[in-house]
Amino acid sequence: MYKIGRVTAVVSVISLVAVLLIHIKYAYEAVDKAVAMSLAVFLPLAYLCGKRFDTLLRLSQRDDLTGAYNRGFIQRVFPRLVRRSQRLRKQLLVFYVDVDNFKYINDTYSHETGDRVLCQLSNLLEKTTSKYDYVARWGGDEFVVIVPYTDEEGARALQRRLGSALSISLEELKTHAYLSVGYAVCPDESADLGELLRMADKRMYKQKLSRHND
Repeated sequence: MYKIGRVTAVVSVISLVAVLLIHIKYAYEAVDKAVAMSLAVFLPLAYLCGKRFDTLLRLSQRDDLTGAYNRGFIQRVFPRLVRRSQRLRKQLLVFYVDVDNFKYINDTYSHETGDRVLCQLSNLLEKTTSKYDYVARWGGDEFVVIVPYTDEEGARALQRRLGSALSISLEELKTHAYLSVGYAVCPDESADLGELLRMADKRMYKQKLSRHND
């Protein structure tokens, strides 16, 4: 839950009132009344403004349906992640995740079921990854997962965990689906997010084709 706006606003009002009162040259009773009046007027206003800020902040960072990060947030934060990765001389992995037969699920079981699948997938991606990773809905049934400081062996292990996790989730929904996952390595292959996603998408598509050919 986003609370930074409300906390900052309330703390700022209390601090401002305290600073102003230091400079007031009234008697103790007057100061006491001034404190009560100031807090009674400004604290509710500060809380409401902070709440609005938190709502706008969440909308700027999170997907409305799944609660995962959105595309815009990842595009803004990725350059900073690359710089940190390069400074620490660590790899940064970019995963592209797609539900193969999502259109079939929508058409057969309804769009509401499709939305449930997306929410389940988002939750499972969050649970399967660590708190330092970024899970984002990229559009439709496509998700992007950014994993800092993990080598390719760790990437393959994560790829296997994601596939098995989705199978468990969809079994609960009484539907069947397949998950295709591809990834690219930054900065070894590129430091550009668009290029990394294109590489990951090609590998994901290759996995999808190999499954259909089996």
